[in-house]
Amino acid sequence: MLEDLLVENLWISLTVWALLFISDYYFTIYGAYLYQTYAKQYVVYEGSYELTPSFQNDVNNLRRVSPRFLVSLSLTIIFLIILWFLSVKFLETPWLFSFLIGALILSEVAIHIRHVRNIYLFGLTRKTKNGLKGHIEYRRWVILKSSAIELTSFSALFLLGFLISNSWFFLGGAVRCLMLGLSHLRLARKSSTNN
Repeated sequence: MLEDLLVENLWISLTVWALLFISDYYFTIYGAYLYQTYAKQYVVYEGSYELTPSFQNDVNNLRRVSPRFLVSLSLTIIFLIILWFLSVKFLETPWLFSFLIGALILSEVAIHIRHVRNIYLFGLTRKTKNGLKGHIEYRRWVILKSSAIELTSFSALFLLGFLISNSWFFLGGAVRCLMLGLSHLRLARKSSTNN
């Protein structure tokens, strides 16, 4: 099973995580490029295309190499290595590593689905002149609240996966997506009171 493979093989876990984290960033940059270049005349997002405040400047500037991103990637890899040795080798609690790697990987799966949708939608404006018509503007709180609903929906799906399989991997994904969803809901409330 995938969960056992990831827990028993640290290098596979690190590789999968790094590939997902890197592709998340570059999908974001590509989506932002399509948005800024082609779609912005049809769809306007209040504030940044990027939802994570710490990466907004890099994404707004379409920065292909971000020192902040490289530091984040390095720190999560170091954290995963330490946690793997502690939970799998020393404490013999592999479920803890499974929970964490599930939280990281499954939340990235949810985010990648959003990227694919945005890239497809914004790509329509590049390929066909009639893919989108009209003009719509989203307030920041609407974007964040929509994200919160999407992430908590994934949380419910992963929770169902946990209930069916009793897998800590799915529980980690459920908890992480719920945390991200609640964070976006909090940011949405803050944004709606500021406007």
